[in-house]
Amino acid sequence: MEKIEFKRQFQECTNLLLEKYKDAYKEIRYDLTLNESYDLPYNYSKFDYYPEDEGQIIRSVTFDKAVTVLYRNGKIPIWIDIYVSYIEKQVVVLELLCAGRYTNDGNELYYREKGTGAFGLKIKGS
Repeated sequence: MEKIEFKRQFQECTNLLLEKYKDAYKEIRYDLTLNESYDLPYNYSKFDYYPEDEGQIIRSVTFDKAVTVLYRNGKIPIWIDIYVSYIEKQVVVLELLCAGRYTNDGNELYYREKGTGAFGLKIKGS
């Protein structure tokens, strides 16, 4: 997947998720939980895997920083569950729970049939 396409999907999913909150915030931040899936054993030839991501949580980053973290060597996590974590002082924080397997094959993205690529729009608690 091209980076520009990943950014477009990410922005569209962010906008869809925040549609009903549009008057409640002025800034968007992202909390990323990397390698949230159990990926061992995995197909070494099919996916990239970053063992250093195990247990890593990156808090309060901008959209561009989130893209930099998630888009690696032309690949993205096969799924990224995204939901509104909280809104405080006009800052909305979106939580991204990310798979540990990275791909550049659009057919491997979990939510492709819904038109959101790797992104699964979630409601907190579901």
